[in-house]
Amino acid sequence: MSGGRGPWAPATSRATDVVLHSDPCDPRSAETLDRLQIWIREHLPAMVLGGIFIILLALVRRPGPAVYLLATMLLSYYATLGATTLFAHFYHTRPLGLSRDRPRRGA
Repeated sequence: MSGGRGPWAPATSRATDVVLHSDPCDPRSAETLDRLQIWIREHLPAMVLGGIFIILLALVRRPGPAVYLLATMLLSYYATLGATTLFAHFYHTRPLGLSRDRPRRGA
């Protein structure tokens, strides 16, 4: 099944091109790119949560249950993230807080 959009079709992603009005090697372009990356890092999580909230609000049509669903989703995400971190540290027999590239004290 080549080129089809069936359940086994390859996943797609969205790419956004940023076209600057200045030369890409110009220091102003690097500064603009840094500001753009900072803006994305600061605002994208709130935009994603807002989008999820709007979708939940459209599905349940009441703000209370939509907020509750969003809160439980975030709580379960962070609980899973913490459990995965604990499992990985105990599996690799390292105490929490120590990474592979940072040596232990006194070593």
